[in-house]
Amino acid sequence: AARVDDLTGGTGAQQVLDFVGADSTTALAPEIVAGTGDHHVVGYGGHVHEPAQALVNGEFSFTGTLVGKYTELQELMALVDRGDVALRTTRYDLEEINEVAEKLERGEIEGRAVLTP
Repeated sequence: AARVDDLTGGTGAQQVLDFVGADSTTALAPEIVAGTGDHHVVGYGGHVHEPAQALVNGEFSFTGTLVGKYTELQELMALVDRGDVALRTTRYDLEEINEVAEKLERGEIEGRAVLTP
């Protein structure tokens, strides 16, 4: 939380992508998400344990995100294993996040863009 506070000048992150979804990462939301921001929970396994008042006072929301069904993911991975589908992934440094977001908006990213710290 202190690192996010330093990086954002004390305002918090507008968008948090939580690929872990554990109790420890969802519990961090009130400390790191800016007012009117979103904590997107992609990973799963944990729980969201927040009093409603924390959401109201902080004016942020938790959003669950899943694309497709789990069986479709399994089918896709089988296609990748067989070599029938080629994954296109480009890695970017986290500092390039704004440029990557602009590329996404313009449709200039083919496949997946992966941000790494």
